[in-house]
Amino acid sequence: MLEFSAGNAAVAHDELQAAVDAGETRPLALRALARLKFESAAAAHSDKDNIPAEAVAPAIDLLLQAHQSNPPLAEVYLDLSEIWDVSAHPLSIDDVAVLAAGIRRFPRNLELVSRLVQMQAARGKWKTARSILNFARARAINSASIKILTELDARLRELETSL
Repeated sequence: MLEFSAGNAAVAHDELQAAVDAGETRPLALRALARLKFESAAAAHSDKDNIPAEAVAPAIDLLLQAHQSNPPLAEVYLDLSEIWDVSAHPLSIDDVAVLAAGIRRFPRNLELVSRLVQMQAARGKWKTARSILNFARARAINSASIKILTELDARLRELETSL
């Protein structure tokens, strides 16, 4: 993890892969290795918005394993949403359920809320996008968060009416 934190991707990848191969299941290690695998896959493809599903599958598998582990990490769901957003991997019902679990666990993570609302809106899932937004708004704990969520709601309404 030190090598990952220091930005030494090659050494970090090898050490993390060896740890995972030896049975490491801590979400932080799984997430770090997944991040390195995703970044490597993204670097290998010229179309950064349509990375083949098979190229990102190893990263997704690690993140799904981290999703099942404790303690939960918001970064796992942020990474999954990022990967699913830029890959040619069509979201399944199970994938959406994983992202929903992230929102249930981290309803105050505004980056996660915003990303998932935007993903659902881009897929034409307006009701789901609004449901995520309302869930987060009901759990907002300060005026700054409420303001950000209100602005996101306005953008969502604008998108919805423009189509």
